[in-house]
Parts: sequence; structure tokens; C-alpha cells
Amino acid sequence: MLTSIGSINDSVTHLQTLLTGLMANPGDGNEGEGPMIRARMYRHSLDSDRLRFDQLMEKVEDLENTIAFLNAEANRNSETLESELRNIREEASTSGARVPAHRSPKNSTETKGFEKLGFCPI
Repeated sequence: MLTSIGSINDSVTHLQTLLTGLMANPGDGNEGEGPMIRARMYRHSLDSDRLRFDQLMEKVEDLENTIAFLNAEANRNSETLESELRNIREEASTSGARVPAHRSPKNSTETKGFEKLGFCPI
């Protein structure tokens, strides 16, 4: 029995020595920075990177959905404006009023009537 206990004690001591070697930094002998700890930290950093990448992909999907929504709204608004413009032109043509197909934009002095106040347009 004493021999068995001595053998178990030697085995436990050997395991503790191996575990201390795995936990120790090979360069300076400090505990807590061995290959096992570095492997765990590496796995943790991979998981962290994977989580950040997943969050980034969710944000990209949200942005793509927002862009698609805004494009659809812009198209819908453009179609509505074109429809309204067609209706106005049709109403004007049936009433005999003349609506030019293309109007050149006025500059701000023409629009505000500044020339009447003595300011000349640039």
C-alpha cells in the first residue's frame, strides 16, 4: 500500500511539473504565460475577431438594406413626379395653355426681381 501511495504521489508530482512547464513562459520562467495560456488567448482573440466580423457584416447588411430602400423611394418619387408632370401637361394642352417642354432655370436675380431694385445680375 505504501508503494502504491508513493507511486501515485510521484505521478501527481510529475503531472504538476508538466503543468507548471505548460503554464510557464519559456523565456523567463514566469508562470501564467506558457503555451497553454497563449493558446487559450489565441482562441479567445479568434472568437473575438469572429464576433466583430459578424457584427460588421450585420452593419453592412443594414446599410445595404437602407440603400435599397432609399433607391426604391427615389425611384417611386421620380415616377410620381413624372406622372404629375404628364398630368399637368395633359391638362394644359386640353385647356389651350402652352407649357414649354423644357424650361431653363432662372438665376436668383431674375427670380427675386433684383433688377427692379437696381442690382444687376452677374
